[in-house]
Amino acid sequence: MTKESKFFEQETEQITAEEAERLNSPEVIGHEIVLNVKGWIPKALDTLSAHPGLMPAVDLDAPDWLDLSIPDHAIHEMHRVCMQLPRFVPPAKILSQLNEDEQNAVDVVYRIRQLHDSLAGLGVPASSAVVLIKAGLLMGVSLAQAHVAPWESFATIQYNAQTALISSNQGTPPDSPNALRAEDAKPEHRRWILAAKDHWAKDDSQFISDIARKLKIQLGIRQSERQIRRVIAECKPKKKVGHAC
Repeated sequence: MTKESKFFEQETEQITAEEAERLNSPEVIGHEIVLNVKGWIPKALDTLSAHPGLMPAVDLDAPDWLDLSIPDHAIHEMHRVCMQLPRFVPPAKILSQLNEDEQNAVDVVYRIRQLHDSLAGLGVPASSAVVLIKAGLLMGVSLAQAHVAPWESFATIQYNAQTALISSNQGTPPDSPNALRAEDAKPEHRRWILAAKDHWAKDDSQFISDIARKLKIQLGIRQSERQIRRVIAECKPKKKVGHAC
């Protein structure tokens, strides 16, 4: 059974007592925790890939002898991976140069390391440690759900409105209102892109957020810095393999 939600998908199903016991066993919990942590880390680091040097490279390849169904092995692997993460949040002057998604990614990496470090003083067996970790994660999810629950109806209304708008524009003629607005915006967006490329030609290490801030003032742009960032992001010089815009 799935409860309709725009923030959290809540799915429930009937299981036997034996299945419930197995799913809540330290062996299964430890395995799931490590897989989740090793899933969150690369996603966060990929979000921050536009800022070389901000985060370290993390080796996620477990040794061949490791068996994550053994709680001691799961805790060992979590220790190995998390010790590679930075222990402290970057200073405010660096965080201010990141967009919202990037700041959230920094927070995810930092919280994972903080969760790992909090285990150091527990002095409990691995089978107990993985259960405590899961309890903490579930509490965080529950608090987030409770926090956003009052906004669920507003999110649903906005989501349905956006879905209907997108649907109504599929297959519409090029002279439809939205198509015309998008077409009208192209010359203005091109102006932003050309100006951004001029800035990056002088210094390709500049952050997208910095360029957007400069363009808003330089070109007298009325739109938000977030919108400017979205338009010029595709033309930021790539460190490895890039493409012309």
